[in-house]
Amino acid sequence: ETVIPTIDLARSDTAVLAREVRVACQDSGFFYIRGHGIPTSTFRSILDESKAMFDLPSETKAKLRDTSTSRGYTAYQEETLDPTHQTCGDTKEGYYIARDIPVTDPRYNPAQFAAPNVWPDPKELPNFRPQCEAYLADLMRVGRQVTQLLALSLDLKADYFDTAFREPLATLRLLHYPPVVSNPEDGLFACGAHSDYGMVTLLLTDDVPGLQILSKKKEWINVPPGFDN
Repeated sequence: ETVIPTIDLARSDTAVLAREVRVACQDSGFFYIRGHGIPTSTFRSILDESKAMFDLPSETKAKLRDTSTSRGYTAYQEETLDPTHQTCGDTKEGYYIARDIPVTDPRYNPAQFAAPNVWPDPKELPNFRPQCEAYLADLMRVGRQVTQLLALSLDLKADYFDTAFREPLATLRLLHYPPVVSNPEDGLFACGAHSDYGMVTLLLTDDVPGLQILSKKKEWINVPPGFDN
């Protein structure tokens, strides 16, 4: 049976944490984290802002995108993550946010996705940008901590990967899944099976279940949601 462990980042014994991370990665490739220092109120606020943005009219959302830098809105069923088994696109819509790099910044490089974000009109959503930017900063801090634990779990120095993330391609992805029931037999999925790109994914869910991971035995395991982790 696949058990999804919980890693408490607030614990002071990094050697023990590193061993726990190693076991989790080897056994399930997935784990809950707690003790990350992000309050529950922040999670609720970012979910509220996300809902408000996705509740905007379709024609408004369609203008909030820059495909050359993978920023902003992605439309319902625009992505198909498992084309081998899907007969239509994922029944979700999304919104990409990353580190905001103005065109006047020397680091500006659209080819490397170092570019400005696309933001809704602050008159419509005054809290959306500040909430998202603050949340992304929190996630980057936690992501660095997890990455350092991954290094220790491989018997490397904690800062082994740090130089690779001085200018990280860190992306905050907001997702909305309308109430469409998936039907695998017909190739209909909210989100097709996939492996994420990048070093690590930190995933926040609301209280609606649906997330699954694939075990070593090639069995799909339900991942219960919860703000406690």
